[in-house]
Amino acid sequence: MERTVPLNVKADGGGTVYRGNVSLRVLDGFELMEPGSSKHYGLGLSLEGSFTDSSGVTQSRAKVGSTTVKVYAPPSLVSLSAELPAKVVVGEEFDVKVKIENGGRIPH
Repeated sequence: MERTVPLNVKADGGGTVYRGNVSLRVLDGFELMEPGSSKHYGLGLSLEGSFTDSSGVTQSRAKVGSTTVKVYAPPSLVSLSAELPAKVVVGEEFDVKVKIENGGRIPH
């Protein structure tokens, strides 16, 4: 997964700090997680940018870091229902109608 977020920050002096949020959504690559479970994964972060100093010289900088993120797989909302005949006779066949439904928001 990769996400690029362009920032255009004007800093008038040294010590200026920018703080912002980047939203991510976990969808792909986790389909093998057990529903209702959680697991820690490494998350690599890289920041690349440039600035122009007071003499008009543009300088590039890059910073790389990492952290861990806990990914939670919500419980699977699967339901099972069956229709049976009201009366079953020993030795005779009977039909059972079974319905399984995935009511969750988890892609399949």
